[in-house]
Amino acid sequence: MEKLTEELKLQMEGVISEFNKMDSFEKYKGILFKLGNTDAFICREVMINERKEENFIFNLNRTDENGGLYGGTFLTEDEHNLVGVLVSIEKVKPFINPNLKLHPVHFPDKEVWMKPMNRWSNKEMKTKKDRVRLSRHLCLCLGYSSVK
Repeated sequence: MEKLTEELKLQMEGVISEFNKMDSFEKYKGILFKLGNTDAFICREVMINERKEENFIFNLNRTDENGGLYGGTFLTEDEHNLVGVLVSIEKVKPFINPNLKLHPVHFPDKEVWMKPMNRWSNKEMKTKKDRVRLSRHLCLCLGYSSVK
């Protein structure tokens, strides 16, 4: 686990602030960014079997090999406990291993099932203080240990 530096905290705060300023359509398209050595993606979608729109963060470098019990970010065809978010494949396609057999979708050239690292509502981004707290929490979710 990498140490969370002030630079990384400020970078994540900037990403969250930009995401907060986006309109709904832009939030669905999402933001692709790099935090330290981690490629990440944030977007607004609906979790499977739920109705409420939420914001999600994904670690695009997590695979079945390094993801532990949780597995990789992209759902594969042999995963039967479908817990994930159907996301536009446009921005994340370069991070999908071509040998990976993805979970079936209606439009394989347009969407992919992904497992988020965390989710949050727009209410949790209202104030600067909220965004600072959220950004530190999301850094921890991406695998950075807290520095006091």
